[in-house]
Amino acid sequence: MGSPPSAIEAAEPKLAQDSAPPDLAAWVATMDKAANERKLNTLLKQYERDFVHSDGLTRAQMKKAIRNFWQQYDQLTYTTRIDSWEMPEPGVYTTQTTTTISGRQTQGKPQPKSLQTTLVSQQTIQNSRIIRQATLSEKTMVTSGSNPPKVQVNLPESVRAGEEYYFDVIVDEPLGNRILLGAALEETVDPQGHLQPAQFELESLSTGGLFKVGKAPETAQDEWISAILIQDGGMLVVSQRLSVEPRSSAKSNP
Repeated sequence: MGSPPSAIEAAEPKLAQDSAPPDLAAWVATMDKAANERKLNTLLKQYERDFVHSDGLTRAQMKKAIRNFWQQYDQLTYTTRIDSWEMPEPGVYTTQTTTTISGRQTQGKPQPKSLQTTLVSQQTIQNSRIIRQATLSEKTMVTSGSNPPKVQVNLPESVRAGEEYYFDVIVDEPLGNRILLGAALEETVDPQGHLQPAQFELESLSTGGLFKVGKAPETAQDEWISAILIQDGGMLVVSQRLSVEPRSSAKSNP
């Protein structure tokens, strides 16, 4: 194993997976291995019992949410990359990571379901356990059928509290005479939302997609913005986290 970083090196954020200390890289590999092997108790051992999550999740709620998620897919692959890290003090790391999750559900379904998620998070790790974690961005796409709609999604990453924003899900191919059903949904990010699936009310769409104007809540609380589109070739569900920031700090809509 290499020597530990110096005090000067440790105080500065580091970029790229290759610069991470061996113990941090091994810790991330342990997390991925536990998730890929569905060893829930091993995974949860990497979290302190009283850890703090930006969504308000407790350790027990996280356990239930992960178990529910795993039950939806018989094939799942987790891959985590360290984007940056720093060591503010000995034995403590602050990291930003990007995790990609690929999944398929083939058992007991008339049509296989595929999942692709990208999750960017920040965590403080003390003595190889997470004591604080925040989700910075989150994007998920679920498809089923032989030819699900292919789309372009337009949604800002962040807005100010109380600000309007545009959410467009545009189908790439012309509709022609084909019927397109769809719906959009705004949900506040909270612990209960991690445990319950989204409920959509479908409507017939006369245009090539969904074009919605939303309004962020008056308080700085993130939202999940989701859409579902169904055509004769299949179904697509997209969901993206919208960061809602205090009025004085978020970027304006383009």
